[in-house]
Amino acid sequence: MTTTETKHTPHSHREGYKVIQIHPTLNCNLKCLHCYSESAPGLKGQLEIGALNDFLSSAFDEGYNSIAVSGGDPFLYHDLDKLLKYTFAAGYYNSITTNGGLLKSVRNQELLQYVNLVAVSIDGYKEEHNFIRNNVAAFDHMLAALEVLRKHKTNFGLIHMLHNEPIEVLSWLCEFAIAEKAGLVHLHPVEIMGRASAIAAKLELTEEMKHQFYILFQYYKQKYDGKLKMQLDLIHRDHILEFPQLAYQYNCTDICDTNYFRELIIDEK
Repeated sequence: MTTTETKHTPHSHREGYKVIQIHPTLNCNLKCLHCYSESAPGLKGQLEIGALNDFLSSAFDEGYNSIAVSGGDPFLYHDLDKLLKYTFAAGYYNSITTNGGLLKSVRNQELLQYVNLVAVSIDGYKEEHNFIRNNVAAFDHMLAALEVLRKHKTNFGLIHMLHNEPIEVLSWLCEFAIAEKAGLVHLHPVEIMGRASAIAAKLELTEEMKHQFYILFQYYKQKYDGKLKMQLDLIHRDHILEFPQLAYQYNCTDICDTNYFRELIIDEK
């Protein structure tokens, strides 16, 4: 793999993505109430960039073609520039998940040219978002981040943690995304781990609510087809029984002739 090209020549994605989730640091500008990894300001552990890029070089040769960087907030990773420039030149599809509060800096805005997709976290209406983010200005900072992304013509979407909330929020979220010119709404259920465990009663989804969100998602996915891409990290149990490859390791002969995991996770350790 070479990183000398100046033009981005992505790895072929026709067969789909093989993703490496990278959590390079737990350092964060917020101390969110729902954080499963208990990220917070001032946490210093970080991945060593040389070893990380060496691994990504080998992984690329094995067919992995996408990285998803989160955290903590990845914009606090001191070697984020070296990571993104390396993987972008190599042909990886680069995505970042962020709360958006750090996009005011010149350094972070310059890094957007090496990012294919930015996913900005949103936890619902303004009051709910600020409560969960444990910061009264979090929603306003998120709005400012969306303005920065539009200014830089960066492809971006919204990522929302499904929790014990009115199901009407899904309609509001879709309309909000379209109004803000986001291209994607990504929904994932809350994980009752880390700090989320302390307010599990406030956050945890019931089985009934999971079914309601699942059905509504199918409706809105059709309603906004052509206007908004939508992704839900819930699979109906019947689909897993019929298509076990959705959830389990399996042999993908259309991409390679060996067994592999479609997604790897590397944390700050």
